[in-house]
Amino acid sequence: MVDQRQLLIKGDRHEVEARYYADAPLLAREQLRQFENAWQASTVSREFSDLKL
Repeated sequence: MVDQRQLLIKGDRHEVEARYYADAPLLAREQLRQFENAWQASTVSREFSDLKL
């Protein structure tokens, strides 16, 4: 995600190339919604919580 209009998508962590969308507000908002849902559903790693950051 670049911002709410521009988007850079890399399909897989092993891929070298990514797709850039210069003006895709609907796609960018959908990707942001999916990310926020995944973020809210995630749990904190025990190792990170012990760091007390």
